[in-house]
Amino acid sequence: RAEDAADSAVRAQRRLDEMVHEGVALRVRMGLHTGNAEERDDDYFGPVVNLAARTMGAARRARNGELGPAA
Repeated sequence: RAEDAADSAVRAQRRLDEMVHEGVALRVRMGLHTGNAEERDDDYFGPVVNLAARTMGAARRARNGELGPAA
């Protein structure tokens, strides 16, 4: 599944690069973490899901200038 996630992220980034709305390119960051998550009722649970969420949060804070250069 990690390979599927990486492939999906690459495809999404490439597709977004192709899309331009009114001359403005959409810039997107994607973070991936690999590991085994527990799948239950069409949702995912476990420590790797929490780590992925923290990775996304750090990327969001970095984008907003809330993290210093070491982040």
